[in-house]
Amino acid sequence: MLQNKKIAIILNGLFPSHRDHLKNIAAYNTVIACDGAYTNACDAGIKPDYTIGDFDSVNKEQISHGEAIHIIRQNDNDMSKAMEWVSQNNGNSVDIYGGGGLRDDHYLSNIFVLLEHCPNLSKRFFTDFGVFTSQRREHKYKSYKGQQISIFGSDKTIIVSAKGLRYSVNNLTLDPGYRLSLNESLGSQFSVTNSHGTLLIYQAYDLK
Repeated sequence: MLQNKKIAIILNGLFPSHRDHLKNIAAYNTVIACDGAYTNACDAGIKPDYTIGDFDSVNKEQISHGEAIHIIRQNDNDMSKAMEWVSQNNGNSVDIYGGGGLRDDHYLSNIFVLLEHCPNLSKRFFTDFGVFTSQRREHKYKSYKGQQISIFGSDKTIIVSAKGLRYSVNNLTLDPGYRLSLNESLGSQFSVTNSHGTLLIYQAYDLK
């Protein structure tokens, strides 16, 4: 159902305010709101195709756009529920918005979900200050000179190498998981290679 479609998930955190995000969301084939994010999306002129959650933040009967999908599992947050639903319906990748702000514990939980949930799903997590990209194999990233770059992981056995960064990363392990943070791009692109598992690559926006 969702195979090869461009999919956006909107979470019920701080609604995107970056100048490009609202414009970009309108271009997706499928927009999924998580619970209370439905109201914020509609207020911004975005009509979700699906709304997923346990509906503790919005009344299911108030949803007039798209399909409401009720998933109760209290041990999973709304982001993991939405990602799993996308994966079960043959989605390949998702772009996630509205995952930061409002509650720091929710934000941190979302970062762990990016690393550890639905590993076969390609994920990008956009904030108003940068983007996290999940990586399971070698990847080249578009960049610019001076862009702030960080590499994170929860599996300490992953061996990481990178090219095009200011500080050398050559067959290093992620022990601790933030060891490869606070680097900098040298030009228009950089590449990262991992031996196995999942990495999170963070790229800061140029907000000047």
